[in-house]
Amino acid sequence: NGPFELISNKIKICKHTLTGLSPGSAYIVRVSSGANNVFETNGSEIHITPFNRIQELNISSITSTTVSLNWNAIQGVTEYCCKFTPINNRDDSRDLIFEATGTSTSTTTTTTGLL
Repeated sequence: NGPFELISNKIKICKHTLTGLSPGSAYIVRVSSGANNVFETNGSEIHITPFNRIQELNISSITSTTVSLNWNAIQGVTEYCCKFTPINNRDDSRDLIFEATGTSTSTTTTTTGLL
């Protein structure tokens, strides 16, 4: 019994949404198993830093093989990940990770090799 989503008759996936987090603040999240209010001492731990969502994503220019995107920069973010996937080949998904530079209030990147 509990807040879980039944994926199959054999596997139960537990999930919980943490609310009230502050963007840019670091958190340690630890999940431990137990019964009758007695929990294991180690548990599984992850470190997270939630950020605000990208706002005002726009195409600033486009050619037959490139696209330039821009958006409002987010305070405290040190890098961005741009994922692009050809519609006709969803197995060819690519991630472009790049550092945020300067103190600008907007960010622009150009992606090439789209063909």
